[in-house]
Amino acid sequence: MVHADEIILAGGDEIFIVDAVKAAAGKANKLWRWNAQEAADVPEAARRDFHHMDECKAVEQGVKLLVCASNGGCALIERATKRVLWRAKSRNAHSLDLLPHDRVVVASSLSGDHLEVFDLKGTAAPVFKTPLHSAHGVLWDEARQCLWALGFDELRCYTLADWDTATPSLKLKGSHKLPDADGHDLRPQPGLGTAPCGPDRAGL
Repeated sequence: MVHADEIILAGGDEIFIVDAVKAAAGKANKLWRWNAQEAADVPEAARRDFHHMDECKAVEQGVKLLVCASNGGCALIERATKRVLWRAKSRNAHSLDLLPHDRVVVASSLSGDHLEVFDLKGTAAPVFKTPLHSAHGVLWDEARQCLWALGFDELRCYTLADWDTATPSLKLKGSHKLPDADGHDLRPQPGLGTAPCGPDRAGL
């Protein structure tokens, strides 16, 4: 489990967790690390997909980690064992998040320009895809039951449609223009209430 005094970092070919207190003092004490180039359950041909790691997210109370790389590699890793529970490829993957019913959404950035939804219990092929220019960030909003997705010059809000079926989709609820182009990172800002997502309020 990832604790409040730990920081998860992604860079190069590696995901690692450091002690936050020691990091603040200038010492990067690695408590845990994962590298696809060393992982026994990542096939040799797929290891290059995990060059240039660009995001990692703790899910399920930190028991598991979602990771992705700009070379396309996406994976769900069990922290305790470092076992790869799910793996797929999405062109220029830049961000990902866990959705209800064991599904994952991936932001496929430039040269991909779309959002892809994968089923953790299915194949490595996406079960849904929708265009989003320069998709760079995705964040599941549990309180509002919607997905926020960041593109080149807009922040979009999606709701889940047909989610109990084998053909789920994301339904566009609203779009918010960014003050500047080249949207890049997306993160929540706590304490802004739980109003439904829509065109009048981003809520982030």
